[in-house]
Amino acid sequence: MRIMWKKKTTRRQAVADDAGKPAWLEPGRWRFALGVMGFAVLLVGITRIPMASPSWLYGRAPVTLVSPVTFGVVNPAAYVAKRHEAMNAASPVLKPVRRGRMLTLIKTQLMNLPYDVAGVKTPAALPAPIRKRFSQISPGAIAWLHEIVKQNQFPAYLTRVRLLDHLLRAHPVVGADTWKLIARTAADHVMVPKGTKPTDGYDRMPMSRLRALGPDGQGYRSLVEQSFPQPMWSTLIGYLSSLGSPIYALDAKATEVSRLTHAAAVKKVMTTIHQGQILATAGKPIAAAQREAILAAYQAYHHKWQIAHPWAPLKAVIGVVVIASILGLLWGMFIISRLTESRRSTAWFPSLLIVGCLLVIRVLMAAGLGNWIYLLGLGPILLGATILVTVYGKRFAMGATVFCILIVTVLGGLQLGFFLTALTAAMVLIFSLEQIRTRTQVIRVGLLDAATAAIVLLAYGVARNGSDRLLPLQWFWLHAEPSWLSPLHTIALAGGAALLSIFLLLLLLPMIERIFGITTAMTLLELSDTNRPLLRRLAIEAPGTFSHSLILGTLAEAAARSIGANPLLCRVGAYYHDIGKMLKPGYFIENTGGGGANRHEKLSPAMSLLIVVGHVKDGLELAREFHLPRSIREFIAEHHGTTVVEYFYQAARQRQARDVLVGADSTPIADSQYRYPGPKPQSRETAVLMICDGCESMVRSLADPTPARIEGAVHEMIRRRLLDEQFSQSGLTLSDLNTIEHSLLRSLAGVHHPRIAYTADKPTLKRA
Repeated sequence: MRIMWKKKTTRRQAVADDAGKPAWLEPGRWRFALGVMGFAVLLVGITRIPMASPSWLYGRAPVTLVSPVTFGVVNPAAYVAKRHEAMNAASPVLKPVRRGRMLTLIKTQLMNLPYDVAGVKTPAALPAPIRKRFSQISPGAIAWLHEIVKQNQFPAYLTRVRLLDHLLRAHPVVGADTWKLIARTAADHVMVPKGTKPTDGYDRMPMSRLRALGPDGQGYRSLVEQSFPQPMWSTLIGYLSSLGSPIYALDAKATEVSRLTHAAAVKKVMTTIHQGQILATAGKPIAAAQREAILAAYQAYHHKWQIAHPWAPLKAVIGVVVIASILGLLWGMFIISRLTESRRSTAWFPSLLIVGCLLVIRVLMAAGLGNWIYLLGLGPILLGATILVTVYGKRFAMGATVFCILIVTVLGGLQLGFFLTALTAAMVLIFSLEQIRTRTQVIRVGLLDAATAAIVLLAYGVARNGSDRLLPLQWFWLHAEPSWLSPLHTIALAGGAALLSIFLLLLLLPMIERIFGITTAMTLLELSDTNRPLLRRLAIEAPGTFSHSLILGTLAEAAARSIGANPLLCRVGAYYHDIGKMLKPGYFIENTGGGGANRHEKLSPAMSLLIVVGHVKDGLELAREFHLPRSIREFIAEHHGTTVVEYFYQAARQRQARDVLVGADSTPIADSQYRYPGPKPQSRETAVLMICDGCESMVRSLADPTPARIEGAVHEMIRRRLLDEQFSQSGLTLSDLNTIEHSLLRSLAGVHHPRIAYTADKPTLKRA
C-alpha cells in the first residue's frame, strides 16, 4: 500500500472536464500512437537499406556450400577470351587528315593545273608556287596538259581528276605506322567516314583496299596509273608524296569505342552447375570463380523462389512492417510502464539509441563490412547500455537494452552469436555500473566486460563450428558470421568494443549529467568531500549546522540503504541541505553553543518565521552560485516540505491568547501561515532526509535519550509527517516507513549510546 493521495491525473482530469469526449481522442493516446507509428516507420525504413555481399565471400567459407538449384554461371576465362577476340576483330576506324580538306585541296589543285601551265613550255618557266607544288613535273606532262587546253578536252580531264579523287577515297592511304597497327588486328574491314561531318556515317571497306604510304610514293602509284596516262604518272606521284602526310590516319578514340562495342555484344559463356554440386569447402579460401558461382546460385534460387511465390516480396515487407509495429508498440508500453510522467520527456534517447544502432548495422551490411559489426555495431549498444543505467537506473536499462539488442538482431538480419555477445556484455555493464564511484571501478568493469564478450564469442564460435545442421541457403545471410578459423580478429573487435564504450563513457559523463539533469556517484563522491569550498565555509561559519549535517548524512545513508533508495545521494544531500543557515548562523540554536542568547526573544514570531524559513531560499541561491546539481538542490528545497514551523507557530498562538485576554483585537492564526513553502518531497531520498532531519532534532531535544524515548520520538515524528501528508508525492509506502523507523532506531541508539562518567568518587553511567 502506497502512502500517497494522488491528484487526478491529466487523463482523468480531461475525462472529467469533457465527459462526452471519446476516449480515443485523448491527447495522451494520440501522442502515444504517433510515437509508436513514427518509431515503426523508422525501423521499416532502415530495413529497406540493401545488404551487400557477405564479408566471408572474400575470405574463407564458414561452412561447405552446396548449390540448391541447377543454374548456369558465367565462365570468366572463356568470356574474357571471347571479349578479347571480339575486340581484336573490331574494324579500325580511319579519319581524313586535316578533317577531309586534303582531298578537297588535291582535287582543286589538279583541276586548275591545265590553266596554271598554259603558255609555259619548260618546267623552269613555271611560276614559283606552281613549280614548288609540282616539283617533279616533266616536259611531257606540260605538253600533255597543253594538248588538253588546245583541243578543249577539259571535260575529259575533269573526269580523270574525279576518278583519282574517287580512288583516293575508295582506297585509303595510311602511314606505315598506322598500317602496322591495323595489321596486328584480326579485322578484315576498316571503317572510313563518308563525309567530313560525324553525322555522315562510315563506309565499311575490305582490308584489301587499304594502301600503305611507302618510299617514292608507294601507295599512290596504282591509283594514279588507273586514272591518268603515263606522261602524268611521275608528276602526280611526286605531287601526292610531297603533301607530307598520308590522306588517312587511325582514329584512336573511335576505334576504341568500336572495340568496346564489339566486346559488349559478346554473350556470356555459361557453365552449368547442377543441384547438389559443392561450390566451396568449409575453411578453404573462396576464389573469384567460386565467389561468382555462389552469388549466381543465390540469384538463381531467389529467382526461382519469386516465380513460385510471386507475392513473396510483398509478404516480406508486410511481415517486416508487422514485426516493427509490434516491437514499437511493446517499446512504447515499456516506456510508459517504467518511466514516470516527468521522465517520459527524455524517452527520446533510448528510442534514438535503438534506431541509431539498427542504422549503423544496416549501413555496415550495405558497405560489405559485416565482421566490423562486432566493433562498430556492438560498441554503440554497449555505450548506450552504460548511459541508460547511469541515467535511468538498472531496471529500465536492462529492459531497454534487451529491446535494443532484440530489434537490432531481428531487423538487422544478425545471428545468435551477436545476440548472445551483445546481451551478455550489456548485462555485465548494467549490473556493474549501477553506481559509478571511481574511475578505477569503470576500468575494471571494462576489462571484465571485454573478457566476457570474448569468452562468449569464442564459445559460440566453437559450438557453431561443430554444427552441420544448417538450413538450406542459410549461408546466404550469414552476413555477421566471422571466420571461425581465425577467431582472434572478431574476438579482438568485441573486446575492443567493450573497452571503447567504457572509455567513451568516462569522456561523455559530464555531458550526460548536464543533458539529462542527473548526478552520478562519481560526482556525488566529489561533492561529499568536506574540503570543498562550500562545506569548508559551512564548517567555519556554522559549525553546529555542519556537525548536524554530518550526523544527518550518516542517518540518511543507512535509512536509504534499508529501503533500496540511493544512499550516497541521501548522504550528500544531507551535507548540503542546511547551507542556507550559514548566512544567519546566530539565529539557529545549534550554532549558539548552548549558552548564547536566543536572538528570537527580541523578535516577533512572524519575523522569526521569515528568518527560519528563509534559510531554504538562501540555500538554493548558494547552491546555484556554487553550481550544485539539481538533485542536491532538491534536498535543500524539499527537506522541510510544507511542514509547520511548530515553535514559532505555538509562540504566535500564545501571543494571540495574551492579546485576547487584555481585550486587544487579534486575527486568528492559521497553521498555513507558519508553514514552509515546500514543495513536499518528490522522491524517496528527499522524504528519507525529511524524516531523519525531524527525528534527529527531536531526539537531540530529549533530556535523557533512552532507547524507549528515542523509539517514541521517532515513531511520533513519522506519524506527524504521515498525517500531515508530507509523503503523498514521494512514493514511500507503509513498509518503507516501517523499515526507515527501525533503521533510525539503530542509528540514533548508536549516536546517543551511554558512556561511563569518571568522577572523583566513583564512575557512573552517563549518556553521550
